[in-house]
Amino acid sequence: PAALTITKPSRLISDPVNLTTNPKAIPGATIEYCIVVANAGGSQTATGVAISDPLPGTVTYIANSAYLNGSVTGGACNEDGTAGGSFASNTVSGTLASVAGGETKTLRFRATIN
Repeated sequence: PAALTITKPSRLISDPVNLTTNPKAIPGATIEYCIVVANAGGSQTATGVAISDPLPGTVTYIANSAYLNGSVTGGACNEDGTAGGSFASNTVSGTLASVAGGETKTLRFRATIN
């Protein structure tokens, strides 16, 4: 069977004081989350992989910032993929059509720290 593992790294993109140079996690800062789905299941493909991530009250989702089917290089999420996913009831959601054995795909989105 498919053997999925999920991680959720994040990185600061910018803040209102330092901009993109060494940003800090302060109110108004932009943070990027990347939900990484890896399939170590050999030749088995996982299909219809639904991802749902409720956001804490300390951040506000940035409209239209979700991208699906991105890639990972050296453990870091790339800024790729296709626009997609949804946001409702303070939860970001998206579906990966398939994740083949040995493949990694992502759901990436941004939020502002309140």
